[in-house]
Amino acid sequence: MKKVLSVIMIMLLCVSLLCSCGKKEDAAESPVGTKVFVTIASEGALAMYEEVVAIDVDGDGVISYEVATGADVISDALLTGQYESPQGVYYGGKGDEASTVYLKDVFSRCLDSDYENIVHIDIHSGYGPRYNMVIFNSVFETMTEAETKQAFGYDYVISHDSESFYATTGDTTDYFYRLAESKRSEADLFSTCFEFGTIGDSFLDSILSLKYTVDENRQHWYPSDSTVTGEVVKENYNELFYPTETKWREKTIEDFKAATIGVLNEKLK
Repeated sequence: MKKVLSVIMIMLLCVSLLCSCGKKEDAAESPVGTKVFVTIASEGALAMYEEVVAIDVDGDGVISYEVATGADVISDALLTGQYESPQGVYYGGKGDEASTVYLKDVFSRCLDSDYENIVHIDIHSGYGPRYNMVIFNSVFETMTEAETKQAFGYDYVISHDSESFYATTGDTTDYFYRLAESKRSEADLFSTCFEFGTIGDSFLDSILSLKYTVDENRQHWYPSDSTVTGEVVKENYNELFYPTETKWREKTIEDFKAATIGVLNEKLK
């Protein structure tokens, strides 16, 4: 009887929470169990680039040039972070945070265990289409977009062969695959990300996301004397990760259930 490990990582806000539950069958047989690790932590990093705001309104064609190239610049900033300015938005730091050290240990212990089947789902809110959760596979996952859709019965998928695939920095999914390779683990590992879009994924949505993030960072380091300003900044920033709209929340639950059932039915069978 195969030992099974299911790991679900939830990355939503800025607090860490661990819940683990497991069940083992009769000791005479190989135990079948499911372990669920739930964490809530901050997502990603965002860098400020002078190119985005250095627009010369007097220069012919300069504005159109910035708009044409700005989307890529902002996308890079949103997804890869910056490591130069400690007071800048989404600073990546110079070393591992305590939560990162802890999670690395969890991953290591998972791979060192006797479990033969490991499923890890890293759940993000933030980037992506507003009303469609996307299964975002690691670049190290061999399943194509079409194969993933068919296996899980879920239509919104980005894989290494997708036209919409984009590079990110610091993903737990990529780290898990690299760790498994370095340990020469024989476990059947599947590590993926559920990405819940909140604002949207258009160029203007990226601008709005950038503005809310910069506003929050400025409020943190240089608080406004106005209580109202502080509350507005906080509300706008929260909307980037957990929108208050009922339609969004209901669709989030619907998509999460459908994708989770699809993944677990396929990978833990």
